[in-house]
Amino acid sequence: MDEGIKDISKKIAFFKHRYYLNLFIRGAILVPSFVLGYFLVASLLEYNLWLDRPSRFIILILFLFLVAFSLLKFLWKPFSWWISKRGLTEEESAHIIGNHFPVVADRLLNIIQLTSLKKKSTLLEASISQKAGQLQPVPFEQAINLKENKKYLRYLILPVAVIFILIFVNGNIFTKPTERIVRFDQEFSPEPPFQFKVLNPDLRAFFNEDFTLQLSLDGSAIPETAYIISGIPLRKFKPHSVSRLNPPDFTPLGIKLPLRIGQRLRN
Repeated sequence: MDEGIKDISKKIAFFKHRYYLNLFIRGAILVPSFVLGYFLVASLLEYNLWLDRPSRFIILILFLFLVAFSLLKFLWKPFSWWISKRGLTEEESAHIIGNHFPVVADRLLNIIQLTSLKKKSTLLEASISQKAGQLQPVPFEQAINLKENKKYLRYLILPVAVIFILIFVNGNIFTKPTERIVRFDQEFSPEPPFQFKVLNPDLRAFFNEDFTLQLSLDGSAIPETAYIISGIPLRKFKPHSVSRLNPPDFTPLGIKLPLRIGQRLRN
């Protein structure tokens, strides 16, 4: 094969490499952009709304579908070409190069078509060699501008920035909703905006003797009332201070700790 034809083939091969590298870079930006954007929206919805099981199942299925679709849409072609070399033909490459360099469009395609002929006369080979020599100065790889992918970075930077800010503010915004979405088949109840803390250093009680259970409350909302539920009539705690509760005066016969606490939030 003439050196000019070999050079054209090498330049087309390098163009293909750059073409699929460009697709890979674009996909490497857009795939996480879509996935993180969906993850952000889904997490915020679940964090604020406490969705039911069917809704969480739909969110999970849509997430998996989005991941699969994004990988096939943006990364399948470059990986397919790198692994099995399946992709653009030389004629398809010539069309793309010709769109960027209109001067060489017809000549490059003509060279590829003529080179593919099995029987070539000496005159035809000389013509092909001459045309190939005319195209040697043309940088085919410049038909692909890798820097154009910078415009897609804004789609990735936005969700990443919002996620980092929210993690800094409250990491539970993503950890808790993600756990509930993954475990979509389980029921979850919203956590109360307060916590009970038992103040008694020792929870052991003697049979037929009074036992005073003291609780303190910590949180953004204080319950209006609190009750002991332990197989006896419901007993209401007495408020000792704003955040401290004492139990009623009664003698619990045979009560076994730990006790379950019922509460009603203040409106």
